[in-house]
Amino acid sequence: AGLPIAGVTALQALRDHAAVGSGDRVLVNGASGGVGHLAVQVAKHLGARVTGVCSADNLEWVTSLGADETIDYREVDFTSVGERWDVIFDVVANRSYRKCRDALTARGTYLNTLPTPVLFLQRFLLPLVSRRRVFPIVLGMNAERLAAVCRLVEDGQLAVHVDRVLGLEEAREAQRISEGGHVRGKLVLTPAP
Repeated sequence: AGLPIAGVTALQALRDHAAVGSGDRVLVNGASGGVGHLAVQVAKHLGARVTGVCSADNLEWVTSLGADETIDYREVDFTSVGERWDVIFDVVANRSYRKCRDALTARGTYLNTLPTPVLFLQRFLLPLVSRRRVFPIVLGMNAERLAAVCRLVEDGQLAVHVDRVLGLEEAREAQRISEGGHVRGKLVLTPAP
């Protein structure tokens, strides 16, 4: 239950939009969350060097998922450390392209999971003035992507972490927890017995 949407989102963003390949430097902002923890694993599978941004409580866990480097967002703003990444995947959507621009390489790609009108405009207008690219991620679920995610799981390259399982009657509580922004992996709802 925790795998399909988050897994396909990570795969679509990194493989299909950003075309991540061996040696690319990828930063995942929100690396311990539902999509983020899967994005770290997908990026590693694609051969990237991965930087995961998360809270201090999750640094070790994100490293265990495959991140080569981690950044505690409470201590360091990744956009101001002077490093550049080929891909910035802003899973938590709290850094705009404008804020991330100087942290991208000249041909870098910025991905964001909150598709706003500004991002759609940047998606189409940025190529007129820059070699950088912007992709607002709108889930494109299809059989090929879902099968690819399943193969990664079967091959031991991808594992979904379920933070908590709640009954359907606890949906309101699940939403409150999710909005708190500190879920490690995924929350899963199950039907009442």
